[in-house]
Amino acid sequence: MSVLNAEPRSTDSSITLKQLRRTGVVPMAIIEKGKGTVAVQANEKEIRDIIRQAHRQFQIKVSGESGARDVMITKIEKDPLATSIIHVSVMQVAGTDIVTLDVPVVSVGTPDTVARHEASLLHPTTHVKLKGQVKAIPEQIEVEVGGLELGASIHAGDLKLPAGVECITPAEAIVVTVKVLRAAEVEEAPVEDGGVEPEIVGAKSEDDGE
Repeated sequence: MSVLNAEPRSTDSSITLKQLRRTGVVPMAIIEKGKGTVAVQANEKEIRDIIRQAHRQFQIKVSGESGARDVMITKIEKDPLATSIIHVSVMQVAGTDIVTLDVPVVSVGTPDTVARHEASLLHPTTHVKLKGQVKAIPEQIEVEVGGLELGASIHAGDLKLPAGVECITPAEAIVVTVKVLRAAEVEEAPVEDGGVEPEIVGAKSEDDGE
């Protein structure tokens, strides 16, 4: 599992969070279930790398602590203009914790009609909501679409899930369909986003008042 190195952060430090961010360091909060929040900080580039590698779950090693913590991203706050990361919140988890997560659905293969440019492969629902143990929920769900014929669809209820994982998204929700479209319809076809983790907001972190 990917590991992010972090340093403890004093919330009463004379260094403002804006000054901290100018040095390429991002304030973070580790949420401990039933205990509270631990303030830390980490290099922004390393945070971006860990997000690309691990998607949502990784380990964080805080300097001075004996071991690494298993964590899951709950929120990433970005500057709406500069797109730089201004704060990251993660929750410490155990593999047996029950969570509900939005997981992307990825198509594998190409239907013959799509390959011949006679139809389009549409993804009305790009993510499905899954509930289960942290260690059991996959990073993504792959669906084989190469054999789909014109007009065929795959629904949320058709997805093969690991044992113990439940799909909360309505079973009738269409995740993939093959359809003939006019050019104008192809451009305007709506794609429903089920929600991508982490949540990205433009609001400032509560820590900004420090």
